[in-house]
Amino acid sequence: MNVVDSGTLPDVRVELVGTRRWRVSPVSVRAKGWIADHLPDTSRIDRPIVETDVVRINRLAAMARSNGLRIEFNGPLAMMRL
Repeated sequence: MNVVDSGTLPDVRVELVGTRRWRVSPVSVRAKGWIADHLPDTSRIDRPIVETDVVRINRLAAMARSNGLRIEFNGPLAMMRL
């Protein structure tokens, strides 16, 4: 597996959990609040974890990055932090 690291810890971790399923989980307190605000169905969960498809992951990642969150992607071939 290749690793691309920006040198900072992520706020959000995105990982492939199946051939077409991705899991989003907060790593930082800031990300937990951001996920609760942007995904209302997770606001009552202690540690919100969302499993979804690649289209929704791309949208969530773009929104998170535009809000200054750092993201760690764990895919089938590489891990990278943005």
